[in-house]
Amino acid sequence: MRHLRYYSDATWTRLPIDDFRPRFFVESYLEKLRMHTPHFYQSRLLNIFSACSEMMEHLIFLQESDKNGGYIISSFEEMIGCWEGDPIAQEMFSEFAILKVALVRKVKAGELDLNVQSRLKVLCRKILSRREQYLSVLVEQIEDAILGVTDLTQKDRITSSIDRLAGLYTTFLLNQGYSPTYLFNRVAMFVRENNYSGRTFSEQFRMVTSRLKNQQIHFDVYYGFHTTKPNVLLSVSDESDLQFISTIPPEISGSELEKFKKNIDINVVAKLSLTSTDYVTAALRTKERIDRFLDAATALEFGNEFQVSANCVTIYRGQPTHIKSLNMEVLLAFMSSESGSAISHQPLAIRGLFKHLDDAAKEQLGRSLRHLRLAKNSVSVEQKLLNLWIALESIFSGTGATIIGGILEFVPQFCAVMGLIRRVAYLRELLVANEIVVTPIISAHILPGTTVFDASVTDEQMFLILKHDTAALELFNSLGNMEHLKFKLTRIRNELKNNKAISDRLERSGVDVNRQLRRIYFLRNKIAHTGHFHGVRPQLVTHLLDYVSISYRVIATAASRSQLGNTYAISELLEAARMGADLVAARVASKDEVLLLDHVTLQPVI
Repeated sequence: MRHLRYYSDATWTRLPIDDFRPRFFVESYLEKLRMHTPHFYQSRLLNIFSACSEMMEHLIFLQESDKNGGYIISSFEEMIGCWEGDPIAQEMFSEFAILKVALVRKVKAGELDLNVQSRLKVLCRKILSRREQYLSVLVEQIEDAILGVTDLTQKDRITSSIDRLAGLYTTFLLNQGYSPTYLFNRVAMFVRENNYSGRTFSEQFRMVTSRLKNQQIHFDVYYGFHTTKPNVLLSVSDESDLQFISTIPPEISGSELEKFKKNIDINVVAKLSLTSTDYVTAALRTKERIDRFLDAATALEFGNEFQVSANCVTIYRGQPTHIKSLNMEVLLAFMSSESGSAISHQPLAIRGLFKHLDDAAKEQLGRSLRHLRLAKNSVSVEQKLLNLWIALESIFSGTGATIIGGILEFVPQFCAVMGLIRRVAYLRELLVANEIVVTPIISAHILPGTTVFDASVTDEQMFLILKHDTAALELFNSLGNMEHLKFKLTRIRNELKNNKAISDRLERSGVDVNRQLRRIYFLRNKIAHTGHFHGVRPQLVTHLLDYVSISYRVIATAASRSQLGNTYAISELLEAARMGADLVAARVASKDEVLLLDHVTLQPVI
């Protein structure tokens, strides 16, 4: 909960800002990069440029296998969605609109002949060539939105625009290779008074954004080793970029040295020199490089044990020199933790599930849980993704003609329905974390005896507040200067305001999850079949963990509703859950307005 707490009014009062807009931008930026934010409110994975890059990759694979056409269609639809949902892209590429329309018609019709493929390649390359121009325009528009002259009474319009621009900006930076951790930590430059050094917010904004223009910085990254045969590593001379030395460099001293040596007796140090966007990305890339080396170097090396330090040290040898230590085990574990996933919202008793399963189902679930544990324990992002995928496909084996077919048949619908409650829960958690005072109407009609939003408030009660026009308005007006919280209240309320809005939300969520699963499956195949080992996005790992945890939850919920003594196959429990999801969709499609959270809660039919 503490991670959902906003900076206080007092923090912002001390800063050189004139109105609510800079604060709103920073809070929106934070939400999109915070690990504890549900992934559907984090930065989107793709923008127009990464969608074009992905399309180019699919086109290459299509030449190798004519079975890849489905990926082309899905990728193109997402590319067009990114284009049409981005006002800057719309304006910048308006001259190509007629070409886009023609390609949409052909691709949707399944026409993927060589001419269409060539047109797609040419168009994607043209778009990709304007990346730097796009970033300049985007930053200019953000600065104008948060600092330009405008009618400040038009808060709905202003906050919607800033939130969209913040999303486009963070997505762009992530796709340029910046780590979410590094970008999240940049917020300190905006909220700590001593970081301004007399600069105005405008000057501070320009300084921070100028340093985030994909500048490739040179780093030396160090990991410590303990090995029973140190000469095996020290004798390596054919790895031009990777060196092994016998002593810890003198620059690593003090607290950094203590962290570096923690829980390991270092007798060899690995050093990699590279250029990167930031020190966190540099550390991750070095870890990947060392893992690749060890895979090859130790394959037939028996009797030699290797231990790698949990902490690494990055050194930027500029003016001045910057030395940073990172606990990579903690960082990588966080990527596959429950933060922001469905697991974190309610306790999930998996062990109690086994008594409701037949023998085959027990073994099936056991396999899945084993790979979930392996994913959590893995120190490689790639291995986390592979093991999480195996955990997911183990659950859905036997549910469709193909593994991916079975997964796509169930998971998007489960995520879409459960996403409704999770939006309500997220708003409730924000109110609780920030100790928001309960207003008179809410106290009188929904939360009697409660003075402050606290742990006693339920999702059901939160939903009633959202559906109560007067109560929701009173709560909104009580939030004072907390414009971002007011924005989230309005946004979530609009997504649930009536059956049509809920239906639209279900459809969009289902499409998003379907596309993400296809993307992950493509990457999984690439890793498994081609040995691909580079640049697996951490966001994909957290998304996949979310899908796995939701699948466990629906199975557990179905089992908990079954009659004592009955045992089931996992496929039966999944079908029971899907029937419950079908009933939610039917209620939403009916003329009777959804008034209770129970009406949109997935309740397996069993």
